[in-house]
Amino acid sequence: MDDHLYLGIQQIVDRQQDVYGYELLFRSTENNAAGEIWDDLAATARVLVNSIVNLGMQETIGDKVGFINVNHEVLAEGCVEILPHDQFILEILENTPMTSMTADLVRQYADAGFSFALDDCILEDDFHERFAPVMGHLSIIKVDVRKNTREQLIAGIPKLKTLGFKVLAEKIETHEEFDFCAGLGCDYFQGYFIARPTVLQAGGIEPAKLDLIRILKELAEDIDIRKLEKFFVTSPELNYSLLRFINSAVFSIRQNISSIRQALALIGRKQLASWLMLMLHAGPKKLYKDVHPVLQICLMRARCMELLAGNISGKRLPGVAEKAFFAGFLSLADVILGHSLEKIFQSISIDKEIESAVLKRDGVIGKLLDLNEALEEERLDVVRTLSADLGLNPEAINRVQLESFIWARNLQQNASKPRM
Repeated sequence: MDDHLYLGIQQIVDRQQDVYGYELLFRSTENNAAGEIWDDLAATARVLVNSIVNLGMQETIGDKVGFINVNHEVLAEGCVEILPHDQFILEILENTPMTSMTADLVRQYADAGFSFALDDCILEDDFHERFAPVMGHLSIIKVDVRKNTREQLIAGIPKLKTLGFKVLAEKIETHEEFDFCAGLGCDYFQGYFIARPTVLQAGGIEPAKLDLIRILKELAEDIDIRKLEKFFVTSPELNYSLLRFINSAVFSIRQNISSIRQALALIGRKQLASWLMLMLHAGPKKLYKDVHPVLQICLMRARCMELLAGNISGKRLPGVAEKAFFAGFLSLADVILGHSLEKIFQSISIDKEIESAVLKRDGVIGKLLDLNEALEEERLDVVRTLSADLGLNPEAINRVQLESFIWARNLQQNASKPRM
């Protein structure tokens, strides 16, 4: 495979901003776009399908829906036939020639139970005529909000809805764009807006009551601190509350925190239990926590940074991996908690290397954070520069991304299951 191909994993959310599925694809650094790997699409599809099958469906996308790009060549080769048709949507690239042969292939796959989406649609006057050969087999129309004018969106999306299509608005970059497209009737949404802050509010997010009860139960059973750490990893709001407590007058310390495990070790089991009881009675109103889709991005980013830090230029740098995880974890605190990062760091004592990496992007950890954000936003010219600077090759980055995605999804899924 091309040395400049990077794996891309993007969440797709519904109108409630709950995760509906994932688009999995490869991007090329040569021109920062999927279209530039047209000639190698079949090869990349094979690699992607093989990765999913080898790792197991449950391990990769769980009970969500997977979107995979296809064109005439991919359909003709048959490499996607092995995928379960009820869990994957085949996404026809917009520049696929609508020949009679392509239409026949789409019909054959549809007869076998596969669903289809049409990618990157521009709602021009001849749109329905151009794609007429396959329109009868499409379930979802993906509308590119960057390539369509507002007038085209206003006129075109309601028409698609009246024809019975689900509409996915893609390349949504702001919450205002999300609201606009939701108002037009769009069913699904994809883009960078998920990991970007909304208007910051004064309040924070209360930990869920169930999280507190679980941890108290495990504390009573003398759980190992490494297992205890997992509860906090999956609950940023609880993690943040712990850091605030450690820095309060009730429990003052003179150390800067460099990991969740360190914070738990410093507070001790007895004081941790007392604090959890206080939190439990002080007012968490929700039995189950609301799973914010950005939490999965947060967990994936943290894990990816940790794994990449462990092998920068083939060398293991002592202490960097753990700090990189914590930096990645805290880097999206503004989105999750509704406060600016500066305000959050003012209220907690954090290792200065971590704080500098998150706020100023200093040092190796800062570069790793920049690399992960560039991967998430498909700024692949930046990815290529930073990966070369850090001595990381595309194969290693792709492997770590997929491992991190699976780890984050499984961790979040397990954390949301009642275990009492």
